[in-house]
Amino acid sequence: MDKNERMQRSERARNRRHENQRIVEERTLNFYQKLKREKIKKKKTNPH
Repeated sequence: MDKNERMQRSERARNRRHENQRIVEERTLNFYQKLKREKIKKKKTNPH
């Protein structure tokens, strides 16, 4: 394996890790936003 191929592989792995991290962050953010919306919705329907 030459240096160029090794660089490409490490770069690809790095990009893949970053992409996975971004997807996880997006999902958790969406999840918490959904919870917040449901909480607000419950407050509106339940006046107590």
